[in-house]
Amino acid sequence: MTNSGFILHAERDHAHFLRLVGAIRYPLAPSLDAFLQKLFAAITPRAFLVDLSATELIDSTNLGLLVKIARFMAERHAPLAVLFSPREDITAVLISMGFDQFFNLITTDAIVEVESTTCEPIPRAEVTQADLARTILEAHRDLINMDARNEAAFRDVVRYLEQEVNHPPTIRSGGT
Repeated sequence: MTNSGFILHAERDHAHFLRLVGAIRYPLAPSLDAFLQKLFAAITPRAFLVDLSATELIDSTNLGLLVKIARFMAERHAPLAVLFSPREDITAVLISMGFDQFFNLITTDAIVEVESTTCEPIPRAEVTQADLARTILEAHRDLINMDARNEAAFRDVVRYLEQEVNHPPTIRSGGT
């Protein structure tokens, strides 16, 4: 059984660290997206490390948000972000999707040294269903843009979400 997930953040000397813990599913995505938007609007990190050692699973939406980290770092001519992924199952997914081309992927059992007292949960974002759909759509577009191999896997998801975002269902009141 998977644990409900959460995301921790720490910063030291403009180096940023995210630890993804438990089951990282799409309801966390708007919070992570808002956090990343705010962070990268304010500064360019000297380094960025994402620790997946305590991640039980991570869905495609949150993988797409990791791509956003790589894109933001590249746009700012900063060093490659580091993905620490000692779990073989998660690492296999990352490599199959092309993450090893845009991140420094570390797959050993090396322990990431960050004082646990410096880690804080990222703030929860209040979002609407429309906001959630837009976040999921953008994340999947980022996955497709990262590596052509991802297009076949996510093309239908993107088409469906584009329809949802551009033509939300209407609720009719009264009548027969």
